[in-house]
Amino acid sequence: MKRLVVVLIVFVLGLFGIKMHESKDLKKIEESFFSANHTARYWTSPIIRPENVENLAKTDLLIVDVENMFNNYNHLVEIKKKNPDLKLICYTNPMEIWTTKYDNRPWQNSVIDEIVNNRPEWILRQTIYNERSLVTFWPGMTMLNLSTACPREGWRRYYSWMARKLNREVLSDTIWDGYFMDNCTPNISWVSPGNIDINNDGQPNLDQRIDQSWERGVRRFLRRIRRSNNDDFIIIGNKGDHYYLDIVDGKMFENFPNAWLGDEWAEGFEQSIENAKKTGAYTIFSINSGEVEFGLASALLLDNVYLAIGQDDDQIYQEFMIDLGKPLGPYYREGDKYIRHFEKGKVVVSPLQRKGEIRATV
Repeated sequence: MKRLVVVLIVFVLGLFGIKMHESKDLKKIEESFFSANHTARYWTSPIIRPENVENLAKTDLLIVDVENMFNNYNHLVEIKKKNPDLKLICYTNPMEIWTTKYDNRPWQNSVIDEIVNNRPEWILRQTIYNERSLVTFWPGMTMLNLSTACPREGWRRYYSWMARKLNREVLSDTIWDGYFMDNCTPNISWVSPGNIDINNDGQPNLDQRIDQSWERGVRRFLRRIRRSNNDDFIIIGNKGDHYYLDIVDGKMFENFPNAWLGDEWAEGFEQSIENAKKTGAYTIFSINSGEVEFGLASALLLDNVYLAIGQDDDQIYQEFMIDLGKPLGPYYREGDKYIRHFEKGKVVVSPLQRKGEIRATV
C-alpha cells in the first residue's frame, strides 16, 4: 500500500533517431506530451528539497505528503507557480500513525499526541487467546479505528475528528486542489481475521460486522472531506475497487495490475482495466521504474488514467515518451494483446509478458 510514483517526459530522440538541438524544440516536445498524456507523481516523503522542485513541477497530478505543507510550504508555492495547471493533491494515511515521533513530521506528531494522550480508545485493538494487543499492518505504525463502531469521545468518533482536523488545519489552504486517502479500503478484517475488537469491549467481533462498520466509517470520513470543500476539489482513494465512487473522483491502482480485485489472468490485468474504466477522471496506474513502457502503454489504453512511476522519484524518464496525438478510437484485443491506435502511432500491450510497446509512425 505504500506508495510509488512518477512519470514523465517525452523524448523520442535516440529511439527514432531524432536529435533536438534547440531549447524551443525541447519545450515543444514537453508541451505536446503533457497536453496529450496524463502523468502523476506520488511523493510520500515529508520533505521536498530545492533540487526536487523543477522536476516535480513537470507533471499533471502531484500527490504530496501533508508534512510538506509545514516543512517547505514555499516549495509547494514554487511548484504551482512553475506549472499553474498542475493539480496538487494532499496525501495522508488516516488509517495509521507512526509509533515514533519524527522531527520532519510535525503534523503527524500532533495526531500522535492527541490520540495517545487523550483518546487511546481510538487505537485499533485485537484479542488473541484472551491477550489484548494493538493491530499492526505497516511495520512501525499502529492502526486506528476508522469504523462507526469506534468508541465516542464526547460526540465524536475518530473518523469525524480526523476529517475535521484535516479540513480545518490542512485542506482549507487554497494551495491544495484535492485530497488523496491512502488505505481507502472498504474492509479491514483481513489484517487479523477473527481477532479484531472493533468496538473496544475486550472481545473479538465477527469479521462481517467489522467490515460493515469499517466501510461505513470510511464513507462518512470521505463525505466530510467532500462537504467541506468546493465542487472542483479532487478526492482520490488508494485501491482500484469500485467502493466510494459516488464520493471520489479517482482511484489508484498501486503496483498495477492488481490480481486481488478478482480475476487473476495476467496478474489481474484485464480486471484492472475493466475497473479503471469506471473509477473516475483521476484514476492512476502506479508501477515501478523498471516497467515504464509497460505502464505507459497500459495507461494509454484509456483516456482517464494517469501514470505514476516509483515512489518519491523526481526523475525525468527519457526512454520512450512520445506524442502520439489523439486516440482514433477505443482499444481492442487481438488474442492476448491490447492495441490502441492514435493519430501518430499506436500502443501494444502484452499483459502476460508484462510488456508494452509505443510505436510512433515516422
